[in-house]
Amino acid sequence: HLRGLGFFVRHLEDASRGRMLQGIAEMRKEAEEADVQVFYFSGHARKVGDTNYLVPSEGARDHLDAGHKWPGRAVRIREEVLAPLQSQDGTLTFVILDVFRASPAVSAPAGAFRW
Repeated sequence: HLRGLGFFVRHLEDASRGRMLQGIAEMRKEAEEADVQVFYFSGHARKVGDTNYLVPSEGARDHLDAGHKWPGRAVRIREEVLAPLQSQDGTLTFVILDVFRASPAVSAPAGAFRW
C-alpha cells in the first residue's frame, strides 16, 4: 500500500545486525530528498540499563538470557536507528516499533526456545 502512495519500500525479513544497519544507511541515503520517511520494525526488543535494543535474527534465541553477551549483536535504537534517521534536515521521520520488549527481570521458561 505504501508503494501505491509513492513511498520507496525496503523489506528486510529475519535480518542480521549487519543487514539491519546496512538497510538503515540505505534508507537514510534514499530519503535525502524525501519529505517523509517511515521506519517500521516488528520483532523483539530489550532494554538493558538505559539502552534500548532491537534484536536481529541472530540474537532472537538468546536475548532473554540475562547472562548472555547478546547486546553486541543487537541494534541500539537511539544511536543506530533514531540518530541517523533524524539527521535528515527537512524530512519528517516516523519510527514505528511493533515489538515484544523482553524484561531482564523475567526469565524464559525452561525449553522456551526448543523447536
